Amino acid sequence: MKMNVHTVGGFIKGYLGEYWIDDEYSRNGIQIEASFGVNRVAFAVDACLETIEKAGEAGAQMLVVHHGICWGDGFARIDGFNAQRIGALFKQGITLFGCHLPLDAHPVFGNNAVIAKRLGLRVNDWFYESHGLKLAAECRFDAPIYFEELTARVTETVSPNTVAFNNSKGKIETIGILAGSGENAVHECAARGIDCLLTGEFRHAYFHYARELGVSVLSCGHYDSENTGIQELMKMVGNCCRLETIFIEAPTSL
Repeated sequence: MKMNVHTVGGFIKGYLGEYWIDDEYSRNGIQIEASFGVNRVAFAVDACLETIEKAGEAGAQMLVVHHGICWGDGFARIDGFNAQRIGALFKQGITLFGCHLPLDAHPVFGNNAVIAKRLGLRVNDWFYESHGLKLAAECRFDAPIYFEELTARVTETVSPNTVAFNNSKGKIETIGILAGSGENAVHECAARGIDCLLTGEFRHAYFHYARELGVSVLSCGHYDSENTGIQELMKMVGNCCRLETIFIEAPTSL
């Protein structure tokens, strides 16, 4: 028996609770409505042509992603790659649902909470506020850890593509976790006395900031750091809504 796409979307919003926001940047929620009934939901990090086509091949009527295709003021024009993506969604009858910042901030199955769990850490506090949500997780190790040991753990549990910058003078006692493009948090990490920042992308200019502030950095790649929470959300939707689910990999190595 199929469930209405708005019912599924409403369930996701309700489960996210206070962490759901209708901010004008992320455009969370249904972005393209191309179906009404759903019995199979696909999940992916990005709403790109590859994931849309694979969702159609898998027989999904709904695609839930972390990065949607509608940002800010929406579409000024529907051409180029947006036209291809929207056309593919309607052709295959797939409704697109985006869930951006709420899936960074949620303390149970958000990207940063899941990474902390994978590393065997408990979140002590949250920082780095954006659109009213605190996104970054602050964790303390039970015992100080060598940076090389931490790097190996992150490489094994989060991303094999992890790039490490050791700027600490001693062992690592605290770590801040901010998936995606989280390099901006390096300043707040320094202010809070956090030894290491784990993030996705870490751009050139921030290398010197981190070195001069004495904050070590583990850059796991945007994709690898954010394929975490979306998979936890998939499990929740599948179990609670009793729908078939499938996760679609489309890694970028970035």
